[in-house]
Formats: sequence, structure tokens, C-alpha cells
Amino acid sequence: MKKCYLKKGKDRSVLRGHPWVFSGALKAEVETAGEWMELCDHQGTSLGLGFTEKGSIAFKWIGSAFSSPAQAIVTRLQEAHRLRMDQGLVDRKDLDIYRLFFAEGDGLPGLIIDSYGAHAVVQLHSRAYLEHLELITEQLAQLGYRSVYLRQRSSLRDEKMEDGYLKGKREEEIFLENGIPFHVDWEQGQKTGLTGNRGRRPAFLSIKETIGSWSGSWHRERMYSMCSPTPVAFLPMR
Repeated sequence: MKKCYLKKGKDRSVLRGHPWVFSGALKAEVETAGEWMELCDHQGTSLGLGFTEKGSIAFKWIGSAFSSPAQAIVTRLQEAHRLRMDQGLVDRKDLDIYRLFFAEGDGLPGLIIDSYGAHAVVQLHSRAYLEHLELITEQLAQLGYRSVYLRQRSSLRDEKMEDGYLKGKREEEIFLENGIPFHVDWEQGQKTGLTGNRGRRPAFLSIKETIGSWSGSWHRERMYSMCSPTPVAFLPMR
């Protein structure tokens, strides 16, 4: 594996656990985005694994406990799932919508995974994970997901792989967030889908023409408490 070297004194933030390394801290300019490399201080001492990026944030550090990208991905996904279980988000009767993986927050910068029942939606913000999509899909299947859908950041869509199902297929289901039903369209909705289905409006909202053109789930829960019950909460997203 290639090595990426820091300038003298620029290892302090990494040693404190910060995942971002700015371009000015590197001895050499990054040539290729998304390349996995070993990060070293100015003397060549290894600081762990990470990958390159183009821009002011030139390197994203994963950690010092991993010998390969595959080991880092498997370990971090398993840790995140255990944490969501400890937080009481898994196997709840009134909740099957939650974020399984929070990118930097869970130790893999640029990787976001949202959970909708037995369906996972993966959003990539780095090319570094494109070569490991099969591994990510396998790990999600082991956690019980029937389908895995890929959403790439717009800047990554020049790659050969297009958005679509890495495993399984679309299944129309109603999902619950704190007991409130949602129809989620992760294929056409914004980001990983929680903004809901485009172009549909429930009958109980038809008299409220002044409602904004977008709404997050917190807004819907407030409206749900004010309106008559409906089995599905649809809102347009434009």
C-alpha cells in the first residue's frame, strides 16, 4: 500500500482522533481521489489507514487499528450496528426508520447508510468505497437486509456504476417512525429518501395549500398530530 506523508508537526490532530487532514498538512499534493493509503508522520512512522480526496480536505483518516480497507469497513459496520442496538433503535415495533451509519461519526468518512425495515440505502461521498461495494452489501445482508440501494453523490456519477440495487429489489412497504407511518421513496426522494415520495399529497392535507414544498419528518409528525389519522403520510418533494 502506498504511503502519504505529513509535514512536521501536522500529526497532532490525527493523534487526537480527528479524521480530516487538510492539503496544507501533506508533504505532497494528492494526485488521485479515493485511493487507500497508509498515513505517516514526517519521519515515516505509521499513523494508520485512510484515503485521499481532492480539495482542501486532502486525506480522510480511518484509524490505526486496521491492516486493510476491508478490515476497517467490516469492523466499523459491525460496531455501528451494535451501537444502534444499544441505543434501542433495532427491532422496535414502533420504529423501523433510522440511520445505521453516520460517516465520520461511525468511523468511515463519506459512507452513510439509512435503514428502512429490511432495506438499506447506501450513500457515498467518496470514491474510496466504490471498490468495496460488494463487501458492504455482503455485510448488510448478514445483518438481515433484503435489499441494498446505492445513492451516489452527484460528483461521483461520472463513474461506471450507476445508482440502483446492489441486492434485492423495490418492495412497497409502510415504515414507522415513532409509530407514525411513512411511505419512503429512496429511488426518487432527496438524498437517502426520508423526504418521502414526490408528487403525492394526502387527502387530509388538500385544504392546506400554503404548506411549504418540502418537509422533514419532524414537520410531518407535528402535522400528523394536528390532522385526522391516515395510513400513509405522503408529501411532495420538489
